[in-house]
Amino acid sequence: MAKVKKAYFCRNCGYEAAKWMGRCPACGEWNTFTEEVIARENSGTVVRTCPVSRVRGPRR
Repeated sequence: MAKVKKAYFCRNCGYEAAKWMGRCPACGEWNTFTEEVIARENSGTVVRTCPVSRVRGPRR
């Protein structure tokens, strides 16, 4: 069974943090962190989930 843990990612630059921060240390933007679930597979591979709103359709 996979372990599930949460991480916070900056919506502006993608910086990853273990805890929510008010200001991103990488890009300096305020209030851009969103909580996402990260599942660690039994094989040790890390899978990062992505909100559906960030998924793009096929290129044309």
